[in-house]
Amino acid sequence: MVLPNTVTTEREQQSAIIELDKLLNSKTSTPAVSFVNILSSYPTTSVCNSIFLKLGDIFKSGDNTIRFCVLKVFEKCRKLLVRVFNAERLVKRVHHVFENEIDPAARSLAIRMFACMAILLVDDKRIHSDVRNAIRSPNESEVSACIFCIKELCRVSISFASDTLSLIREIVLALETPLMQRLQLISSLEYMCGDPVTALDSWVLLTDVLDRYPMLPIVLVSLRTLSQLSIKSSIRHEQLIKLMLEYMKTDERSEVQSMAAHCLSTLVSSAAFVFDCPHDDIVAVARTSKCIEVQESCIRMMVVLVEQESCDSSEDLYSFQSKVLTCGSTMLQETGSLNKEDITLMHTLLEIFPTNSASSKRSAESLAAQMTLCSRVVGSFCEAINTTWEKGDPHRALEASCQSLSLCASQFPHLMNDLIRKLFECPRGSENPVLFLSLVKSIMFLGMSNLKSQVETIQMIKSKCLSALRENPWNGYRLLRSAFVMGYLKLALPLIDELKTKVESVRMRAWMSSLYFLAEAEEIRTSENYSMTVEKLQEAAQQMYVVGPSSKTFTFQKRYLKALITSNDALSRLRLAVWDWLDFRPLDPSQKVQHSDTEELHECKMISEAIRSLEVAKDKILELRRCRFGTDAQSEMCLEQHAICQAFIARVASVMFLNEDKENLIYGWDSIVESIITREKQTVLAMLPAQTCKALMKWLTDLFAESGRETMEGNDSERGELSDLHRVQAFLHVMGALNKLPLLVPPSFLDTSNPVYVDIKSLPSPKSAMEPIETQLGIGCVLKIEATIVNLHTRQSWSSQITYIVLSVVINYDALDPKGTTAKFPQSMQFKLRCKGGSVSTSCLLPVSQALGSYSVSISADILDNRGNCWDGGPATSLRVRTVQTLGAVKSSGTAMTQASA
Repeated sequence: MVLPNTVTTEREQQSAIIELDKLLNSKTSTPAVSFVNILSSYPTTSVCNSIFLKLGDIFKSGDNTIRFCVLKVFEKCRKLLVRVFNAERLVKRVHHVFENEIDPAARSLAIRMFACMAILLVDDKRIHSDVRNAIRSPNESEVSACIFCIKELCRVSISFASDTLSLIREIVLALETPLMQRLQLISSLEYMCGDPVTALDSWVLLTDVLDRYPMLPIVLVSLRTLSQLSIKSSIRHEQLIKLMLEYMKTDERSEVQSMAAHCLSTLVSSAAFVFDCPHDDIVAVARTSKCIEVQESCIRMMVVLVEQESCDSSEDLYSFQSKVLTCGSTMLQETGSLNKEDITLMHTLLEIFPTNSASSKRSAESLAAQMTLCSRVVGSFCEAINTTWEKGDPHRALEASCQSLSLCASQFPHLMNDLIRKLFECPRGSENPVLFLSLVKSIMFLGMSNLKSQVETIQMIKSKCLSALRENPWNGYRLLRSAFVMGYLKLALPLIDELKTKVESVRMRAWMSSLYFLAEAEEIRTSENYSMTVEKLQEAAQQMYVVGPSSKTFTFQKRYLKALITSNDALSRLRLAVWDWLDFRPLDPSQKVQHSDTEELHECKMISEAIRSLEVAKDKILELRRCRFGTDAQSEMCLEQHAICQAFIARVASVMFLNEDKENLIYGWDSIVESIITREKQTVLAMLPAQTCKALMKWLTDLFAESGRETMEGNDSERGELSDLHRVQAFLHVMGALNKLPLLVPPSFLDTSNPVYVDIKSLPSPKSAMEPIETQLGIGCVLKIEATIVNLHTRQSWSSQITYIVLSVVINYDALDPKGTTAKFPQSMQFKLRCKGGSVSTSCLLPVSQALGSYSVSISADILDNRGNCWDGGPATSLRVRTVQTLGAVKSSGTAMTQASA
């Protein structure tokens, strides 16, 4: 800012000169610092020239303390040095101090003064030469000042940077150079961007440094300097991208990977256009990297590339766009919860969504699963779809967004009101089967959210879908899976009949038959015919053993069907026991019917046993949450919903028929129903179960009101409680209403991939399953156990989630010599081993050396993840051990190791 040339200003300048003369008479540091205020108040050419020359005189004649204060003034006012028109005089006074070879501190201050005056030394060859020569000084502070001055001169002087590069190369590559000096000189190469030749030579030097010195600090500084040099000089973008990707792939240090990802993201964001960018390599790094920072940087970089349309054709762009969405949604899904950074990333992904690519729908489903965790993101998504619709291109919006619309409709139906009409007005013909499939799934979700009648939805799907899906059975199987997950098992029956005609594999036919029997069982269950439901479920379970005969395959499916069989069998027995209980009650409460205590106890016992079976079924269903490693959150919610329904029925039966605290039936009813509603709000089909439970609660309230009984106090004969018939009717209505809720099959049930389990091997091992391992009395048996996790490759992120494997060894006896032992059986041992590389091993001494006899040993494994969850590691391994008086002369391979040899 130049002050106007007015009389007032001239007077102020004269007063400033007078004040300056007064300050010059003092040699202390405080008046010297006051020059900053004068320069900021009067930044005119004459004032600046006079003050800087006076400061030069003070720097020349003062001591090092005064010189340090003058240096601070120059650092704060270096922008005003361009107003000095007697620059040669100022440089000469500072150079006079530099020529003092006795005081290295004074020389250091003079060199730092040169750094502050770099704008005045652009073409001063003498100062350039002095600075380059001073870097050879044995004084550390002088060398540090020279490196700082070199960096500042390289900023402004192209000739100095070109002439100094060879010196920097010599010092940086020398083995005796200290680490800090090497790092400072490497960072100064960032400013070697004045001419292309110097920039290319600096690039070569930095690559040489990376090859020779792989130390972490040097690699981090060199990568950052390389990226800044490439950005400022616009050279070798392609080589830089390949170099950064190589470090992200091969270097195991997370700091290096993060720095490479950050540099690459900065390059892509700052460059106007990136030529020949290896999109597939970036996608591969984003998918395989275990570092969250690397994944986020790669995804943001890919979003920028999509916005730049840096692909050869539109098809390649759409394919790359779909990969970006998939990587982003997968990363968000693995984080488990959304923080501010994740929400920002999701908004970034929505900027390139939706697209014209049909393949982007695959990524849309996983992205929408995370969108439902944040209503703000869903609102932004719906606004984006509306905007696309208003532009007159509904196919473009619908084709890429139906998956997301489906899940959003179930969680946030109020946000979908503006889109429902447009959704149903879209074409539903078979001209686009993929689009048609997505549209049908959206309608199914809308129907389950009470936005459209379920019966009408099913009829429409039956009449419109089958003809279109016959051309592509794979689309039919996708719709079949969706029908099971969403509770549309009635729709699954005609779909399975149609798909059976397209299947040739025996195992696939058995899998379809098992699903068919499960759908039939669900249709029969809603009519409250529980015994027939059990028969259909047993047929489904039999078919499952054809699909997966091994005990380690389809474990979740088999256990799930067994739990359903136990649950429905308990409901059938409970229903019969309740009616039998009613037969022992008088029709008129005033009448007394004499029954033996044994008969009454028998009826109560039948009800109690059925309730215990329900509780067992509930526990089995809850255990399924940790049966298969990696079970998704939606499967856990479906299992919890089913378990809560069983626990609710068991609780009501206990209160009504086993003379428990009946106040809970009235005063605790709200809390019981609220617990169900709270759970249901977390499921995909939140609307329907919640409304059903509220309607059920209202019906029960009306039922008690009609009976004219507001309390349940007094004895059975005197207290005005509900009649026995009303009590049975109320209970059966509760049980029927809860069991008429649609069965939401967990997605894990439909996952036919090989499960993750722990393969256990022991040494010594018997030749056959029936042959025992022999050990000698009094010596003992040492068992070595090796456990390996199998099928861990099915998902890349699972290996990083597993932290421990817990091995449990249970020893029991089959036949013992009663005179030879006092030990108590069974005995158990447990080992918690950190998992490295997917396998662990340990050894244990079996307590079988005290008595002759045979023992059974069971070895099981559990998996602990980084969140503290314990997962079932698969079926246990069993073996038999026999203790003998003396081992035979010829020892078999099943002979145990002795304690001493172990």
